[in-house]
Amino acid sequence: KVDNAAKAKVQGVEVELTAKPTASLLLAASAGYQDARYKAYQDNTGNRLIDAPRLTASGSIQFEGHLSAGWGWMARADLRHRGMAFQQPDNDPLYTQEASTLLNLSMGLRDSSGRYSVLLWLKNAANKTYRTSTYEIGAFGTSYQQVNAPRMVGLEFRASL
Repeated sequence: KVDNAAKAKVQGVEVELTAKPTASLLLAASAGYQDARYKAYQDNTGNRLIDAPRLTASGSIQFEGHLSAGWGWMARADLRHRGMAFQQPDNDPLYTQEASTLLNLSMGLRDSSGRYSVLLWLKNAANKTYRTSTYEIGAFGTSYQQVNAPRMVGLEFRASL
């Protein structure tokens, strides 16, 4: 069954800040608040929209430096937070994505021309697990849930020819 909400209202505010206090340090932060509700949708009028968390926030810090022979280095940490969000229009607490905070880390080398680089990254550094979606399978009287990706490590080599 597919249906659409007749009306919805989304209002909020978002703030982003970026600072480079020194040549080797970059700081960034953002925060957002939203109130997203169905204004006309069957029995769900007044409920919060699906996949619309009230709060989101992120922050990052990046250090950069120079090595000999024309190479530079960087190290970065990113922290992202997403508040709880409903996954069904009736806002059933059983079908929610709980609040989550993820930490991603990376470090790498780049030649001064920007032609070659190598990057080592770690996503979901704390190996946090949370539900990303829940679907009701009415024909079987059960539900299906998906979770986020586990901790992942990667190594990237890039060459611009």
